Amino acid sequence: MQFDQHTLDLLAEIALFKGQDLKEILSEAETLGISNYHAENTNLSKFGLFRCDNDGCIYHEDDLIITYEDESIHISSAIYCDTSARWFNGNNYEIESFGPYGRRFCSYYCDEIMSDGEANIGGYTVTYIDGEYFDRSYLYYWESDGEYHKEAEPEYNFSYHGSNPAFKCTIEGAKIGFEIEKEDLDAKQSVYAHELQSETGWGKENDGSLCATTGFELVSPVFSLHESKDYFRNEFGRLKELINADYSSNCGGHINYSHPDYSSANLLENIKGYLPLLYSIYEHRINSRWSKAKSTKDLIRDGEKYQSVNLKRHCIEFRIFPAVKNIENLLWRLELIQIIDLHKTKSPLQVINWIADFNHPLHLHLSKVFSYEKLLQKVLLIAKYSQSLENVTISERALSETENALTLPDLLKK
Repeated sequence: MQFDQHTLDLLAEIALFKGQDLKEILSEAETLGISNYHAENTNLSKFGLFRCDNDGCIYHEDDLIITYEDESIHISSAIYCDTSARWFNGNNYEIESFGPYGRRFCSYYCDEIMSDGEANIGGYTVTYIDGEYFDRSYLYYWESDGEYHKEAEPEYNFSYHGSNPAFKCTIEGAKIGFEIEKEDLDAKQSVYAHELQSETGWGKENDGSLCATTGFELVSPVFSLHESKDYFRNEFGRLKELINADYSSNCGGHINYSHPDYSSANLLENIKGYLPLLYSIYEHRINSRWSKAKSTKDLIRDGEKYQSVNLKRHCIEFRIFPAVKNIENLLWRLELIQIIDLHKTKSPLQVINWIADFNHPLHLHLSKVFSYEKLLQKVLLIAKYSQSLENVTISERALSETENALTLPDLLKK
């Protein structure tokens, strides 16, 4: 068979590629039925060869790759994208990895995509951050700057119960923790929640009962109850701006108290003599929807959250306490719980007797904030709530003796 010049040139190129004599290739071409009228690619394919679109040279089919744009290129110039499961021309595309999980994609004219900061590859929306691409579904959108980031946007508050306060106490002995509600925008925005928790161990959360704009609730670490006053002053002092922040009537100052030797119900039973005292001090809270006063029996039986004392699984929560005014106010409440724990009693009368005892820690502590006249008023209220809630009657004689004891110092002053 006589071949035209174009076909002869092609067969000569094949002979050169295969390292064979041209006569052998011509003979093989005749056997394969190659004619002058076949297209070039058809002639090549009969030898298992194809022409590369990149450099125009011919290669064995095993050395060529068909890209997703239907280019035939040498394998050395091809790149494979795991994300789209396609081959790409390495002259036009670059492999980029994006997190998480080390997925990879090919970016066309990568510099252009990088300048835009975003690419849509293989069904993924990919964003360029700090020299890397990331699947946007694993990024965080920040409201503050309108951009996507690898980390969550810092928040002034964690979500409700979204913090993880530290545990700063021994295993043995009574424990205490504080929940301090505030409504103060400047204080709220003075520190991000994750920074505060990292530095101090305190949580800072949202609470549905507080103003969404200004409100926050501080959740303290779990402390050993009977640490020194200096220890607690140092702990509280680290949060001075937050503890001393403004508050409204919506705010409370809940205290969680537990003892390893008592269940929650048993612990409340053993200190129930103090409940009328707490009601007398925080009388404006006893009818609040958040901290309603009840008898000890009803507190235990009802097990409601929004009552003066909420019985949790591992502790009791005093909800009767109102908003914390400042650090000194918080320290005063702490010392009161310390006294209650060290001098447990089921008897309101015993509490009244301790108030009338000038040497007892309870009297000394209450007299820091109440005059003798005010203390006497509290005693009368204790008797009132003992009768109405606990069905315990304080005798007139006991009240008279207490009145004489608390009136005497004022008479001596005069």
